[in-house]
Amino acid sequence: MSERKPAPTVPAIVLGRRSAAHSETAGFTAGRAAARLRIARTTVTRMEETERSLECATSGRF
Repeated sequence: MSERKPAPTVPAIVLGRRSAAHSETAGFTAGRAAARLRIARTTVTRMEETERSLECATSGRF
């Protein structure tokens, strides 16, 4: 049996949606945003879709 993941928090959902909206407005792809943040493209995508929470080490890069 696999472990259940905790539900995303409201701040994580808001941050993910805002990040996606700002990226789209600026014309950034997930790959370009990831390169600027020095993280994996999949990490950016998962944060925007709130499948992954933002970690303290990454938050300073925003």
